[in-house]
Amino acid sequence: MIVSRCPVRISLAGGSTDLDSFIQKQGRGAVISFSANLYTYISVFRDTFGQNFLDKQYNIVYTKKESAKNIDDIQNELVRVVLNKFSCKPLSCWFTADLSSAGSGLASSSSYILAFLHAINRLENLGLSKQEIIYTAWELEKEFNPLTGFQDPFGCAAGGLNLDEKNKGESVVTESIDASLFNEVSMFLLPTFINRSSTEILEKVKDNVDPRMLYMVDDMFSAITNKDIGSFIDLIDEGWQLKKSASPIILGNKKLQELDGFINSNADIMAHRLIGAGNGGYFLLITRPGISQFKIENYFSKMILPVSIDYNGLSECKN
Repeated sequence: MIVSRCPVRISLAGGSTDLDSFIQKQGRGAVISFSANLYTYISVFRDTFGQNFLDKQYNIVYTKKESAKNIDDIQNELVRVVLNKFSCKPLSCWFTADLSSAGSGLASSSSYILAFLHAINRLENLGLSKQEIIYTAWELEKEFNPLTGFQDPFGCAAGGLNLDEKNKGESVVTESIDASLFNEVSMFLLPTFINRSSTEILEKVKDNVDPRMLYMVDDMFSAITNKDIGSFIDLIDEGWQLKKSASPIILGNKKLQELDGFINSNADIMAHRLIGAGNGGYFLLITRPGISQFKIENYFSKMILPVSIDYNGLSECKN
């Protein structure tokens, strides 16, 4: 059995500048994000004398259980496109995750497809490099989510804190960033318990992305590398204000608007932003170090998740 895992990603600056439409217009897109210590796990194996071999049957377990004789009969779109891509023979696979994945804003679909590709690469001895897996994941995800930008597969798979940048007509370039500044803060994820379709949101905002979002990436890079915590906090807040101005759908319901205001009123939270396309998912909360999880949970009367940077990225789980 092969078990692969892939972290989710949390973006800090430049979100939506990674969309093809923005890059075509502005000539460049750039995102600063980090791989987070919350994972998707994929277990894959092919039995010798069981259903895969004797019955020539695919078995897939995620939030539901599927069995199919043919790849095209598999309902899970992600599994189907990967197995079709490599004409895989019958196998069994299990999908599990640390977080509820649908509409989370954490690029969970990219995390799933990357982990699955990594496991299939090992099972079938395809010989794909990590970079090839990332580009293949991006290509395949676009088949069912055409507005997938480069930040999702690169931000999940790379590990660490990174600047991902793409000029028009060129490949994505990834630059690792020293994350020492993050020793000066604590980070938490606050669930909104609102799931949404990122594609629907991006369709409405893709033509309204403020070019200043791109310039802020350069400022954020300088703030982090110079360990300027004040500028870093200011830029998180400024980026969140710009994001909200792109469309009313970013905070598209009263519950989110009230929660945004409630977070603003907490003096322990230095900065916050909604992760991903908007209108649901998780808020990233940035506090001073030493602020207890219990204190923040007590304030919101709901569970929060401490989060930190994962430095391994896409990898195989060893026994």
